[in-house]
Amino acid sequence: MEKDDEVKKDETQQEENHDEHLDDDDNGDNKEGTEIKHKLPQTTYVRLRGLPYSSKESDIRAFLDGIPVTSITMSSSYNGRPSGECYCELTSKQDVLKSLDFHCKEMEGRYIESKYILETHTIPFISLS
Repeated sequence: MEKDDEVKKDETQQEENHDEHLDDDDNGDNKEGTEIKHKLPQTTYVRLRGLPYSSKESDIRAFLDGIPVTSITMSSSYNGRPSGECYCELTSKQDVLKSLDFHCKEMEGRYIESKYILETHTIPFISLS
């Protein structure tokens, strides 16, 4: 039971840390004329999870339709097979925000998780770009 509590505590801490890596950015006014502040991540990296194991770079670029991708790094399991996860470096923090709109979007019948991550959380895998 203690281990479950530790896992839950770790997940809660990760969620709290997630918001610490955001910047305030002024992106104009709303209809009432007051300023809207959008939170910009301090990163240009996104992790996609739940990908079909057969996914190629072209599939991922098509999935992120309209978002420029600088590089894609595929993750493999311990036995060298695709893990269904990749790391994408995007061109700007604004593109990272746009990529979050793809969270839970379907790709070949699978719901894909899209989350931004810090560069230090990426793991060096085989880059496709």
